[in-house]
Amino acid sequence: MTNLNHKCELYRQDVVDKTLLEKPVFPDIYMPAMPPLGLIAALENWFRAWSRRHRLLRLLEYDDHMLEDMGYTRQDLLWAAEQPLRVDARLVLQQQREKQRALLKKHRGW
Repeated sequence: MTNLNHKCELYRQDVVDKTLLEKPVFPDIYMPAMPPLGLIAALENWFRAWSRRHRLLRLLEYDDHMLEDMGYTRQDLLWAAEQPLRVDARLVLQQQREKQRALLKKHRGW
């Protein structure tokens, strides 16, 4: 190897070594490829609770006679709609309806 070829080879080796030592520069705002799974689950749960609550509020469009046939009262629906989103309004409403049925049976003497 000639002296010039040897110097060129050493220069190439220095350039390769320097590029291997350089760390990639991350931007100031780094966004991962996927958001945290806990965040996704929380958003899904919130959306499900919101959509159930929205369907529950659509029952208020019916008249009182139809609501009575379904076993609900307008006050119970409004009360269940005021519960926080972390509370399942269907379950709370079902428990309220069971309590009312028990009181009605007790009142009628069944």
